[in-house]
Amino acid sequence: MKLLKVQEVAERLRLNEQTVYRYIRDGEINYTKIKGSVRVKESELERFINDNSKTNNKTEPMKQEDGQVYFLNKETINHKNQKVTELKSKKKNLENEIKSLKNEINKLGKKVKENIRRKSRAEKWLKQVQNNNRQGNTKNYKHQIKTAENILNNKQPELEKKQDKLEKLKGQLVDVKNELQKYVKLKVKSII
Repeated sequence: MKLLKVQEVAERLRLNEQTVYRYIRDGEINYTKIKGSVRVKESELERFINDNSKTNNKTEPMKQEDGQVYFLNKETINHKNQKVTELKSKKKNLENEIKSLKNEINKLGKKVKENIRRKSRAEKWLKQVQNNNRQGNTKNYKHQIKTAENILNNKQPELEKKQDKLEKLKGQLVDVKNELQKYVKLKVKSII
């Protein structure tokens, strides 16, 4: 028959000593006093763990190889599981948003490149016409250059904004992945 100090009981249950004293005060854990010092029989601790795991669905003790007991509240486990689910959902939404934004950026990038080529071609043709002193087609080429410039002036800032947004989303995704990893690790530690 081994007698445990309150500190040892708290360590095994992974609880605060004050919580253990509350269980003792409330009669949930039986104790013995030796020279004014509170002691708990190891068998009493095992009874407490077993009683709480069988009759009280609010707690879930888990014994470790090292003899430690992880005494987890069902609400805590449910909260962790809910948080993991929320973070996975948030991660999936961010990944979908990033994918969609990448598609938009690709389309905008293609429009920008196409209009740069149009402008360049029109400028080249305009020079050829001007060098040959032909007046008729210059208006058409000047119009093509102006149209391409307008499109570029509108699309390039839009492209830059979307690229900035993409970088922010990637940062958020990294944060969510890191937070998710923490919760998953906590979940694993609590179940082992």
